[in-house]
Amino acid sequence: MNRYSTTTTTKRWDGRQVYKSTTYPVIAPQDSDVIIITDETMHLDSLAYKYYGDTSLWFIIALANSGLGTGRLSVPVGITLRIPTNINYILNQFKLLNK
Repeated sequence: MNRYSTTTTTKRWDGRQVYKSTTYPVIAPQDSDVIIITDETMHLDSLAYKYYGDTSLWFIIALANSGLGTGRLSVPVGITLRIPTNINYILNQFKLLNK
């Protein structure tokens, strides 16, 4: 899934077409979340592939762990990382917010 696939466009006052802002859901902790300690081999996209089967869903892990994914996909070594498991609910919320 491309996280911009639900992003719509609008026209500005000068007639130029621009993207509307993408709104992301709040991803609250769940008892079913997977908790891992990161090592030097971990990247957001490879973790998304491992847990969701889709590298493009890296942004969900970044959103669940505020401060990650700003400019790079690598994660700091030795931090506790939360991997949300309620992926279908999160994706549905994402689509609803960006209609």
